[in-house]
Amino acid sequence: MIKKTLAPVLLMAASLAGAAQPSEEEAKALMRDVRRVDAELKRDVGLSIHETSLLLHGSSTTYQPKWVLERSGDLKLLQRMETKGFIRLHVQKGLPDGRQSEEEFVSYEATDRGLLIMAVL
Repeated sequence: MIKKTLAPVLLMAASLAGAAQPSEEEAKALMRDVRRVDAELKRDVGLSIHETSLLLHGSSTTYQPKWVLERSGDLKLLQRMETKGFIRLHVQKGLPDGRQSEEEFVSYEATDRGLLIMAVL
């Protein structure tokens, strides 16, 4: 179901990727498709396109400064995704190798529920 939903958006995005600038009509059509897919993902899966992207890029071995995620608003999204059971969020002081020991870092990984969503995508 999700693969069918994303297919038109991905095809249009791929076709526009080669073009220097999409026409106004193409850009509007793409935005309509993106909004539709975003609404369908939220309804069917409980995640937005952006949250899905975060889910796909999560890794327990990738550390992002907490302040960067706070500033972008992604930390709130990640916390919501953890509450919904899609990811496990880890916040720690310093990096595992001991560097930047005073700064807080965030890593996250998909739970079984998140892995299932990733497999469908």
